[in-house]
Amino acid sequence: MKKIIKSSLVIFLLIVLFTTPYLTLAVSSTACNFLKNIQASLFPVAGTLIVISWIIAGIIYLTSIGKQEQMTLGKKAIVAAITGTVLISLAGAMYDVIAALLGYTAMGSICK
Repeated sequence: MKKIIKSSLVIFLLIVLFTTPYLTLAVSSTACNFLKNIQASLFPVAGTLIVISWIIAGIIYLTSIGKQEQMTLGKKAIVAAITGTVLISLAGAMYDVIAALLGYTAMGSICK
């Protein structure tokens, strides 16, 4: 359990380390530029994390070789990867919803 917490902390710190420069670019004077910069900064990071989670889940499941606990862990990791993929996909849709709530019709035409 300590190993999982330690590795999660390391991953979190790496994410913060690599996304902080992008988030400072996200600060903008207008809402449209702010939203565009947030999307441009965070979606690639999220996509990378999704790919990494799928790879780790697959490795855990494939290396279980008859160990029931390991196989259960692999199945849970795959479910977590599916959930993360769905959430990131919904985040893209929510991006358009937020733009509509701010009075813009589509994110493509938000900063003209």
